[in-house]
Amino acid sequence: MTEQRSKDIKLGVVLPCFNEELVLSHSIEKISKQINEMQKNNLIKEAVICLIDDGSKDNTWNKILELQKKNNLNIVGIKFSKNFGHQYALFAGISYFKNMADCVISLDVDLEQDVEKIPSFVESFLLGNDIVLGIRNDRKQDSFIKKITAKTYYQFTKFFGMNMVYNHADYRLISKKVAKEISNFQEYHLFLRSMISGLGFKQSKVYFDVTKNKTRQSKYSFFKMLSLGINGITSYSVNPLRVSTIIGLLTMIFSFVMVLVIFYEKLFLKIETPGWASTVLPIYLIGGVNMFFLGVIGEYIGKIFLEVKKRPKYIIEKISER
Repeated sequence: MTEQRSKDIKLGVVLPCFNEELVLSHSIEKISKQINEMQKNNLIKEAVICLIDDGSKDNTWNKILELQKKNNLNIVGIKFSKNFGHQYALFAGISYFKNMADCVISLDVDLEQDVEKIPSFVESFLLGNDIVLGIRNDRKQDSFIKKITAKTYYQFTKFFGMNMVYNHADYRLISKKVAKEISNFQEYHLFLRSMISGLGFKQSKVYFDVTKNKTRQSKYSFFKMLSLGINGITSYSVNPLRVSTIIGLLTMIFSFVMVLVIFYEKLFLKIETPGWASTVLPIYLIGGVNMFFLGVIGEYIGKIFLEVKKRPKYIIEKISER
């Protein structure tokens, strides 16, 4: 039986920001409405919004300071010294709330995720769940290429034994217990959607619809998405190295068998094995396989190189608390 929690809770809201001055006011207004409704319905006692400026080049930081003065909500601003990345901004927000909020919810500041589902996350937390994952209902608004790449990537992560939930990104709620555990993780490379899902605490899901703003350009380019995907796989699974070993072993066995076949045909059947292509193409193939898996090994070595330096994940330039 699930133990229900007290409704006398403090909610932390984490919103990473990168060049978001145009949407901040509208987003805070919509979140404020949800917070007020939850307080009226006695779901929460209070809430704090943490806006992390991830090295924005526009007027985002000044907009955060402006919202602190104008809004009745408790808003905290954290300014990075440069752009460290979305995952690090989320981690900074979680670390900030680990000792002061009973639960922490994170979502994108453009609110393409359904902000009206926030009460459902809190209700699930009150029922005893330490991790509540936001799952998008479908990908109808995504392009054909985006749908294919998302499905393919999920299948890859499943094959490599990662703790990934299909159609979940970074819209989630975690308890203080989970926030403390996550903040203790020391690795430099972060992939929170796999890290949090694999902690083993009691979990539930909230399904939502995505509302795409067609006039807004995504902050995640193809290469950023590719980098995030590669980082996710190589940070939380060593199976790519094992696959390279298996393929290398199979290639070696196949080559050895082919050598025996050629020698048998030459010595016993007196069959010549002419052909430039039959000699050169296997060399190109094996060379390509070698280069590919050297790249895989290099990816892991590069991660070791960065991890052993023990450099900070991010640098905070300023914190503005109301």
